[in-house]
Amino acid sequence: MLFRHNRATKRPACIWGDTPKPEIMRARAYTYLGRITGLDLKGVDWINSDRVLAAVNRPR
Repeated sequence: MLFRHNRATKRPACIWGDTPKPEIMRARAYTYLGRITGLDLKGVDWINSDRVLAAVNRPR
């Protein structure tokens, strides 16, 4: 799971790989509420994609 700023929507995005289901990832994301300053899960874009995750994580 990775939280990044989505430049297109100007909101935070939660990106994860192929599994698990989105409902499970939303439940896991609640564990980060106290750790990431200003994180509001109501405004998060949920992206389930191995491709996007690999592209975001690749070294520059």
